[in-house]
Amino acid sequence: MRSGVSRFRKFVFLIALLSICSEIPLLAAEIPRAELQQQIDTIIRMRHPKDTRDWWLGLGAQAPAVIIGMLESSEYREEILQRMRLMQGLAWFTQDSTALEYLKQQAQATNEEVVRRTVIEAIGQAQGAKEADYISKFLQSSDLQTRLSAAESLKRMKDPHANQLLETYLSTEKTPWLLDRINGTSQTQGRLKAVASSENRLSREFSGTWKGFWIFPQRSPKGPLLQREGILNLKILGEDNLEGVLTLPLRPKMPSVTYQLKAKGKGLLFSGNAKNASDTGEMVVQGQLMRRAGVLILEIYFEATTFVAISLRK
Repeated sequence: MRSGVSRFRKFVFLIALLSICSEIPLLAAEIPRAELQQQIDTIIRMRHPKDTRDWWLGLGAQAPAVIIGMLESSEYREEILQRMRLMQGLAWFTQDSTALEYLKQQAQATNEEVVRRTVIEAIGQAQGAKEADYISKFLQSSDLQTRLSAAESLKRMKDPHANQLLETYLSTEKTPWLLDRINGTSQTQGRLKAVASSENRLSREFSGTWKGFWIFPQRSPKGPLLQREGILNLKILGEDNLEGVLTLPLRPKMPSVTYQLKAKGKGLLFSGNAKNASDTGEMVVQGQLMRRAGVLILEIYFEATTFVAISLRK
């Protein structure tokens, strides 16, 4: 009698467990598409994104189709920063062959170098050595930054086959600064690490021409953040001084704007002032360098607005 009761209890427990487990994917599947898209849209428009691999995967199996739909939508066609974040999120769905193939198609078809580099970095980070051969194709690109992204992706894999592909490429690469950067011998190498308090030198990574986006709020406090393209030229003076010019080109209903920047910093951080060339007012600015999903990011905070630079062109 006791053994029968014991078997019955086990049977009930197994039924309950199976019922709970079977409901888990259904919960994700029951999220309405519009609600899921709103969740994604909110996260990709944050000034300081808090999304992680687990956050994206937690959206469920239907998420890749929603993300691809957003990427194909005219609403996001001109919003390169948001498109980058969507592609970075899509790359985490490593078990979805449609997601991977879509990203590869985007890398091949796009005319935007920064989009191509985003895909290379995202696939390399999410897929690892499984996609080493695919990543290595971009080592032959005519764009130096694309070659750099591919090489750094292969190097981070720490895989024998990926290392062999990288070594073969390095034996034919002729660009000195690119070789220095990949080999880690350059003073401006891309390993962005915290700087010790005794190091007073401003990172040489800041120097160069950056292409990015000026992000600002709408008049309505509940509206999404708006953006417009901008170009930033920075140069380092001495050990810790930084000067630059930020230009926001003319756009419909938006005049051209130029800001003169002067700042001081240490390591990956700087602070100073920005002056609009058309008036006498000044704004306090703060800037920092970081990497997100393998992509080098420069963020500069202009009080109520933010300039996010996503592309460094040597």
